[in-house]
Amino acid sequence: MKPVLGWILATATLIQFGSAGTVRAETLDYDILIDGTRSGFLFRTVTRNSDASTRIDTRASMVFRFLFLSFRYSFQGSETWREGRFLSAVGECDDNGTRHSVSWNATPSGGTVSRNGKTMHLERAPWPTSAFAPPTGEGTHQTLDPDTGLLRMTSMFKSGQDTIFLDGKPVAATVWKTDLPGEARFWFANDGTLLRQSWREQGRTIDIRIRRAGGN
Repeated sequence: MKPVLGWILATATLIQFGSAGTVRAETLDYDILIDGTRSGFLFRTVTRNSDASTRIDTRASMVFRFLFLSFRYSFQGSETWREGRFLSAVGECDDNGTRHSVSWNATPSGGTVSRNGKTMHLERAPWPTSAFAPPTGEGTHQTLDPDTGLLRMTSMFKSGQDTIFLDGKPVAATVWKTDLPGEARFWFANDGTLLRQSWREQGRTIDIRIRRAGGN
């Protein structure tokens, strides 16, 4: 997906509310780089609740300038997961003036995707390219871009190990290659945290790289 083009810290809180309350909240702060130059941010708040659900709120913004032209992108959305199951998502995106409204809701028989007011049923949950969690396994999976609502059948496979530096410390990462547009790749830590996302677009390299992370 385009980072969501923000593809995620400075503080963490621990608040007890009761049986359905928040038990842990953490933030993840990512830079968006175009050909190595910081051009935007992605900020993600992950809230883990006592009912075993996890809510992920994401904000992303990017501006790219070339000569007299400017490209602007923004996204705001949320996802809910429980025990590895992608339950729901809503997102609003402004892709340089083209707006998208997207939602996903899981059902016992699969789920429904709504894109700009048009709804379709899926037999199983797609993998969202916001990449909160790694793919469930290697192979071909249906993927959903939470910012634009585009669905694809995508080949995804592990391509080796790498090291990403976070707060000056090396973190081991598993690299996933895909045949998403721009040959998008994803780097995940052993605990499933997205560390980096990278792809090519219009001859340029776009990177989402984690800058800070915190939480208990």
